[in-house]
Amino acid sequence: LMLDEPLSAVDPSRREELRHLIAHLQRERRITTLYVTHDRAEAAELGDRVALLIEGRIIQHAPPQELFSRPASAVVARFFGSSNLLTGDVVAGHLHAAGLRLPIDAPEGRITVAVRPERLELDPDGPLRGIVRVASYQGTHRRLVVDCGGTELEAHVDVDVPVEMGERVGLRVAPRHLWPLSDGADTTGSEHRQEVS
Repeated sequence: LMLDEPLSAVDPSRREELRHLIAHLQRERRITTLYVTHDRAEAAELGDRVALLIEGRIIQHAPPQELFSRPASAVVARFFGSSNLLTGDVVAGHLHAAGLRLPIDAPEGRITVAVRPERLELDPDGPLRGIVRVASYQGTHRRLVVDCGGTELEAHVDVDVPVEMGERVGLRVAPRHLWPLSDGADTTGSEHRQEVS
């Protein structure tokens, strides 16, 4: 079965219903399906494996969880929602990047890491200190953009956390959530397509 963005013009609630139906039919009838989409949620729900294509070239082909949590490059990280990319040097078990110092389990040397916004946690004693520049309600979470000495980090926190713009906060991230990228220099802004099979 080949589907090219079949739900792109469908309203959100109906889209979710149809996504569940397609997933059910795939499993029930064991249909091999090639599904093209720009929607990360569709890719994650429907794909056993996801291929991110840029300019006709497969950039990464893996199970959805791997593309979200362990992207191979900066462009894959950005596309799958890891907006926090830090480039710096690992010295004595700490990443020094843009004035920040974070514990990390990585070999010494130059490195770029991706940090998913939901992996950054508010912590008054956290090693990252900054001022909240954006605090917006997103329905399922509150989106914060925190200026940590000139480096902006995006964090997704619980909707009930009372954080306001201009507030000084602390952030922490577990070292296991700092994912090293193979090509931190990848800054392509090309249109992205993901195909799910």
